[in-house]
Amino acid sequence: MSGKRPLVYTNDAALSQMVTNRKPLAEYPLWMAAYTSSGILPPPTPAWAGYACWQYAGDGKIPGVVGAI
Repeated sequence: MSGKRPLVYTNDAALSQMVTNRKPLAEYPLWMAAYTSSGILPPPTPAWAGYACWQYAGDGKIPGVVGAI
């Protein structure tokens, strides 16, 4: 055990397919991968009031790093 609190990282489709009861997971923060072209935060997923993190793209750039991350 690392002593660190885990978070749930998923997208809505995977969460819907794999988890029928979300309440046990909802005690952990949610990092939602919800790629949108609008740039608008999607509504919260049932069982969570909101997101700890919202990942809205599958790649990005950081100064000093060559290529997409």
